[in-house]
Amino acid sequence: MRIQEFQVSLVEQTRKQLPNALKRFEPRSFFSIVKLSYRNPKLHYEVWVRGPERLIKVGLHLEFKCSCGTERSKSLGFIEDGGSIHHLKA
Repeated sequence: MRIQEFQVSLVEQTRKQLPNALKRFEPRSFFSIVKLSYRNPKLHYEVWVRGPERLIKVGLHLEFKCSCGTERSKSLGFIEDGGSIHHLKA
């Protein structure tokens, strides 16, 4: 399956499996990343396909501007690696 096909399927299957109150998320795709957000796109779930490494990263991602004015981000996520799941530290 090509990455773009996976992204479309991910969005469709996620909507099918969520309760009605949560189905109205906004999907955005960038190359090998799909971001699913509700009201604020800076707070989103992210699925990142890393094809050459055969990895999928899934996480909750927060982008913010710190008091110094610099853009920052934090993630809480997991990587699936050939049957093993690894926690990513924020």
